[in-house]
Amino acid sequence: MQAERPAQTCRKRRETVFFDLDDTLYDRAVPYLAAFRQFFGVRYEDRAAQAFDAVIRRGYEVFKPAHTGQITMEQMHIYRHQTGLRDVGISITPEQALQLQALYAAQQGAIRLTGTMQAVLTLCAAPGLHRRQRAGAFGLPPGNFRTGRIKYPRVSAMPSHGDICFGKFRREAWK
Repeated sequence: MQAERPAQTCRKRRETVFFDLDDTLYDRAVPYLAAFRQFFGVRYEDRAAQAFDAVIRRGYEVFKPAHTGQITMEQMHIYRHQTGLRDVGISITPEQALQLQALYAAQQGAIRLTGTMQAVLTLCAAPGLHRRQRAGAFGLPPGNFRTGRIKYPRVSAMPSHGDICFGKFRREAWK
């Protein structure tokens, strides 16, 4: 008589796909340019795209100090808008920088997924597709792309830039 083997349980493996928010799930130029046009009208339209790039670049310079308490968020907003706009020949006061930031924040409340990301998320959630098929659809080799059922974690469970305290492009952000 053979010994009974314990019943094996089938465990489904959960896989997670992380996406960066800015310029991955949505195009952050859209809310910035809307706020820029709301603030300046058509006065600096010829510099709007350059202004966006400069403001974002200047924001990176003060990202860590702002998120580690070395400067306030208000100081960060003033610096990135005032200095970034000055880089493209537009002068504003600190008060105007905060007004522009408020308009930008309001516009961010109306962001939408890009069409590409809508298609990606739809494909990731498609029933019956093996991850190799999904990877092929994205033009990626199967070993480099893993996905599964989309699960939306609680926002409180997700680390924010302030929790990480260093640039998201550093390896430590993903440990």
